[in-house]
Amino acid sequence: MTEQMIAFPVGILDRMTIESAIFTPENKKLGIIVLSEFIKSEHILRVYQLVLSTDETQYNFVQELVAFNLKTREEADELIERLPNISGLEMLFLLNPLRPFPSIMS
Repeated sequence: MTEQMIAFPVGILDRMTIESAIFTPENKKLGIIVLSEFIKSEHILRVYQLVLSTDETQYNFVQELVAFNLKTREEADELIERLPNISGLEMLFLLNPLRPFPSIMS
């Protein structure tokens, strides 16, 4: 696998850690990068869309696609490992989790 050059926004790596970068053979112009940060006892994974520059020398940040708040580092590691193989349907469920129903007795 060849190394990909990624241009990071100024200061982003001061507060976040690189967890993973994913590029697919189907579309070499796009990719995602997963960054993490720890805030108030939560592990936050932020997934950003990358696009290859017109001169094809580096990938640039386009937008944040999603942020996941996880309770433990183990949960974060599991999601990072599974992310490249998550189906579209499973991703929809992750993006729109079921909320607990309010209790009738409350």
